[in-house]
Amino acid sequence: APGFPVTLSASTSYRLTSNLSFNSVLGQPSMSAFISIEADHVQLDLNGFSILCSNVLTGQPCTGSPTGTDGIYVTGGQARIRNGSFRGIPRTAISRGFPGGAHGTHVEDVRMSNIGFRGVEVGHRAHIRSSTISVCGDTGITAGEESVVVGNRVRECGNSGFFIGRRSRVQDNVSAFNGGQGFTVFDDSLVQGNVASTNGLAGFQLTVTNIGVVPGGLARENVATGNASFGLSIIGDWVFSDNVIQLNNSGGSQTSGGVQGTGNVCGTTPGCP
Repeated sequence: APGFPVTLSASTSYRLTSNLSFNSVLGQPSMSAFISIEADHVQLDLNGFSILCSNVLTGQPCTGSPTGTDGIYVTGGQARIRNGSFRGIPRTAISRGFPGGAHGTHVEDVRMSNIGFRGVEVGHRAHIRSSTISVCGDTGITAGEESVVVGNRVRECGNSGFFIGRRSRVQDNVSAFNGGQGFTVFDDSLVQGNVASTNGLAGFQLTVTNIGVVPGGLARENVATGNASFGLSIIGDWVFSDNVIQLNNSGGSQTSGGVQGTGNVCGTTPGCP
């Protein structure tokens, strides 16, 4: 049916054939989302088009708001969203429904810019690949437990670049110039081949769900440079090996906590104190 939100209520495949746009004099459209995915197993191909919001007077992106309009709001499980862009979304570009989590969401090859709150916020067992988020008000990518987050870039978000639940694989991502941690990842996860540079807190915050149990994970072959706090800040028995950790924490200690394996370089010195 015409009008927003566009509701996808059948378990089938959909494809955009043009941009979805909204012009607002006040910068805040009066709707919950551009697209609402309500059915399970929906596949949405953005087909190279954009979901965007701009101020009709200035042409600039809509004003951001934590309680404003989402780009895509997902309440169905196992949704797949790919191949398009988001610009000027007032709240979150791709958001899960609460309560329930909308688990199993796949996001691939999407580009986001000037997002008012969060870029991608999805539940457990998510797959997020080959996507770019530039300028958001809060966290770039948030995903729940048992997720795969590979090959993404997040920069200039107001909070953490990545916030990922336990038992996940976080690999080959870049997080730069964000206001909080470059990466926050919970226990029993693999964190490999990522770059955290010039973030406002630690490059990598590796932590645990239950401090009393103190499990860990593995962080290897990552690069942390120029972050305001530690390059690696670890709670629990995470093992870290073969990482390059330089010029963080105003030249002070480069790591905190964790179990050091082999091959780490802190500054120009093999091994990290």
